[in-house]
Amino acid sequence: MTVEKLPLTEDRVAQYHRDGFLLASNLIPEAIARTGEAAMWTVMGMDADDPGTWGHFSDEALATAVQAGFKPQSKLFQFFGNRHPDLLACYTPAMMAAMAQLTGKARDFFPPPTETLIQNVFPSEGEWAWRGAHFDGAVKAKQHETFPGPFVINSIIYLNDIEQRGGGTVAWPGAHKPVRALAESDPEKYKYMWRLAQDLPTVQIGDPVELQPKCGDILFFAHFSVHAASKNIRDTPRLALRSRW
Repeated sequence: MTVEKLPLTEDRVAQYHRDGFLLASNLIPEAIARTGEAAMWTVMGMDADDPGTWGHFSDEALATAVQAGFKPQSKLFQFFGNRHPDLLACYTPAMMAAMAQLTGKARDFFPPPTETLIQNVFPSEGEWAWRGAHFDGAVKAKQHETFPGPFVINSIIYLNDIEQRGGGTVAWPGAHKPVRALAESDPEKYKYMWRLAQDLPTVQIGDPVELQPKCGDILFFAHFSVHAASKNIRDTPRLALRSRW
């Protein structure tokens, strides 16, 4: 009987549970990631080599941005429900298997998505900073319950190389543990994620790290993982896909 090789080592799985997140490489072949990068520009209707086009949205991109309530003037561009085959190809079997390892779920619990969210950060002027430490699922209108939580695992696929202060995700290693401890200290009070988020400033979450992923790297993060978007003060955009299970 052939034993299937697991994509992540035991040390990497342990790191995920210790930190609440894991930046993983080699789960997407480089050719697939680079093809996905090119498709990203096609979907947006922009020329990667001509910054003068970066504010000119395709009809598809503009429609999804407006429907979601986002303004084109923002430097964070989010396009929902994209089904371009070269973007969906980035959700490889190795990625699905890695999520099964990290969560302890069965492999078939993670089918590849049929659509994805583009989440790009374009360059802007001014000093570098991150925008609000938070954990996902705390939108009051959605009334997500804290336990078991709104998702099993979250992912961001990066489709270009991100330099320091180039819009890389900022994360707080181990912060998911004291956040969970707060939630468990009063389950009635913190029944909903939005209420827990209100008291996040009272939690000692330590110091953040600025991630600098390469094209094809994937950030996996867990329930209660504290993270933040950051400003991009470089000359190239940060390109990424985001999904949750």
